[in-house]
Amino acid sequence: MIPSKEYTMRSRTGASALALLIMTIAAPAGAAEPGYYKATADLEVFAHPGSREMPRIIDSGEIVVSDGKTRLFGDQTWQSVSIGETSGWTRIDNLAEAEPKSLDGSLLPVAGSCGGFEPGWNVSWANGEARFTTMNGQDAALPITSAGSIEGYRYGVLQAQGPASRATLTVAEEACPFLPVDSFVWGIAHLVWHEEGQPDKVYLGCCRPIAEGYQ
Repeated sequence: MIPSKEYTMRSRTGASALALLIMTIAAPAGAAEPGYYKATADLEVFAHPGSREMPRIIDSGEIVVSDGKTRLFGDQTWQSVSIGETSGWTRIDNLAEAEPKSLDGSLLPVAGSCGGFEPGWNVSWANGEARFTTMNGQDAALPITSAGSIEGYRYGVLQAQGPASRATLTVAEEACPFLPVDSFVWGIAHLVWHEEGQPDKVYLGCCRPIAEGYQ
């Protein structure tokens, strides 16, 4: 908050000290990497760095997403995070970059979930199986046949196939714009769904982390 002209400073020394304090608490502390982070202790999430409002608590071990923004307040560095409907700022010393438990050496974690709207769809995978569902009642579980990465890009690719259907899911490690939410979302999902005798269907959406897929 910058003082308005209505404030009267008693001395230039006092004004300089106040200006230095404002710059200190408002200055960015350098950006962290955007992506998924693991809570290494119970996280107190506030609306603003240094806020005295009642914090929202995120349990230790949960996976949160961050746009990488950081702020310095006093001697503490704060980072913006979100999980579900909860978003705000938390002290950076209780965060660690979440490392995926790799699915067959790919960039994808062993468990994850992606989906979108218009039409509503979801793909979740774990334990060697991918389940595809839609808002109109479609529900199919397919064995995962392969997982890999695209060389030179931060893309993971999962393929699953059953007797009459096949799914190819590509996940890009980028900020995702395809959900109507205010909070930052990480992971762009591109799904091609093939069903025997039907034209291929293409879906766009975003991903969310599953705690079991990270360490």
